[in-house]
Amino acid sequence: MAVVCLTVGLPIYIIIAVAVVIDDFGNPFFVQERVGKNGKLFKMVKFRTMYVNADDMKHELEGKNEYESVHFKITDNPRVTKVGKFLCRTSLDETPQALNLLMGSMTIIGPRQIM
Repeated sequence: MAVVCLTVGLPIYIIIAVAVVIDDFGNPFFVQERVGKNGKLFKMVKFRTMYVNADDMKHELEGKNEYESVHFKITDNPRVTKVGKFLCRTSLDETPQALNLLMGSMTIIGPRQIM
């Protein structure tokens, strides 16, 4: 299934990657270390939806956090790029995770990590 998704979606992924770079120059992918089955760490891949300096901006926006937990959420988050808003709304930012499925580090169904 992952091979089919990656093959059929390749032209779309190229367009998305170019759009991300045009919107905010930098790597079109966001790679984050996650905890998988039996506590094994793996690198999860997504299309980048936030500006390159989003981590620096997070410190400035901590007072606007809408959660009182480990979550960080702001309505109309200024760290999200224009292309990123579209990708999040359509869940296209998640599509590179098919690579993780192909490599066996993720499954289609499973718990979401608390960030």
